[in-house]
Amino acid sequence: MRNTGVAVAGVLALTASLTMVGVAGAQDGEGTTVVETTAAPPTTIESPAPEVTEPVETTVPESTPSPTSVVEPPAGEIPTDNAPPSDAGTVLEPVALPGNVVTSGTLEFNVSFSDSPSSSCSGTVALSSGQMNIGYDEEGRVGGLYGLTSTGSGTLGALLVGLGPIPAGVAVISVSDANCEFDALGIGSWAATAATAQFGGIGFGLHPGAYDTGSYIDTMSAKATIGATGGAANLDLGQLEQFLLRSRPGLTLDLPGSGGGEGGGESGGGTPLE
Repeated sequence: MRNTGVAVAGVLALTASLTMVGVAGAQDGEGTTVVETTAAPPTTIESPAPEVTEPVETTVPESTPSPTSVVEPPAGEIPTDNAPPSDAGTVLEPVALPGNVVTSGTLEFNVSFSDSPSSSCSGTVALSSGQMNIGYDEEGRVGGLYGLTSTGSGTLGALLVGLGPIPAGVAVISVSDANCEFDALGIGSWAATAATAQFGGIGFGLHPGAYDTGSYIDTMSAKATIGATGGAANLDLGQLEQFLLRSRPGLTLDLPGSGGGEGGGESGGGTPLE
């Protein structure tokens, strides 16, 4: 037992001696303990490069339009797309003319061109052609006269209108026959009764030789005497148009129905009214 204790004591003494020797060897001359530190090498962490995904091209097959069936309209039928609208036009009913037709009476007229006496014209025509009409004012007096009548060798057209309470009126007279060829417009006095209408004034007119400049009318008068009247007013608008657009000697009137052509036609106004 004693020998075991001695052995243990010896081992402890040896261990202590080795420990002191190691510590002493680690000290410098001043007794400072130096602890050597070995720096660990830097560690580089490389991030993997991002993966680039290439776009995937998708090919869409082209669609082939299905054929469209075209239905042809029956022969002679207008396709709906080209057909005119159902309400494209409206036919207007004839407008009733004012007044009453004159069945008997006379119209005296006088038109004097101051610068061309040879073109002046006067006469008396009957109002029984069936196309001369009369209207009355509120007091029962003649308020106006309009229409066409025959002169025997041609036609006379007239429009005489009183201006109501003012004792004045307007007159338009156009004659085309073997003796006269003129168009006149005048303004002047107006006097009327239940059976007569009288106009007198001055005006301006056209006649052969003065279509470019016109001609002054120093005297223009008209007097209508009404013998009898009939039913509703009557006037052939087609005949009126032909009369107004008639060929006039020396006048080029390039309008539909005018006869056209330079120099016009001979005086006479076409077919006289019956």
